[in-house]
Amino acid sequence: MRWTDLKECCDYYNINYKSLCTYMQKNKISKEEALSHYYQYYKYNRFTYNHVTYDSFAACYMAYEIKPICVRRYAKRKHFLLRHAFASYLNYHNKRKMYFCGQEYITFTSCCRAFGCNASYVSAYAKRHGISREEALKFYINRCH
Repeated sequence: MRWTDLKECCDYYNINYKSLCTYMQKNKISKEEALSHYYQYYKYNRFTYNHVTYDSFAACYMAYEIKPICVRRYAKRKHFLLRHAFASYLNYHNKRKMYFCGQEYITFTSCCRAFGCNASYVSAYAKRHGISREEALKFYINRCH
């Protein structure tokens, strides 16, 4: 394809125009070489998860509303590659979610706080009596109110 200017070409290939210009000046290379470099870079850094291709790992994390730093820390702690860490972290993240009284809570602790209960007391009560944490939370809510 023929482009009228470099910016139009960058927009078509989803390449940051200013980054491309900086790269050209810094490395003293032509437009074509810089475009080729960035095109290969973006092509290599695309990320596919659940049959959806994202421009980068960060774009994928944002689509799932997860902070990239959380996945990076998880990968470092578990000694995983980022691809494997993302899938594992997403599974871990979804397991932590709790549904109680028709509402979704990020964690069990946040659910307990919403009802004014101490999560450690509720967990200990559930363990002592061999019941689920949800049942123990219902007990504490009824007891307090």
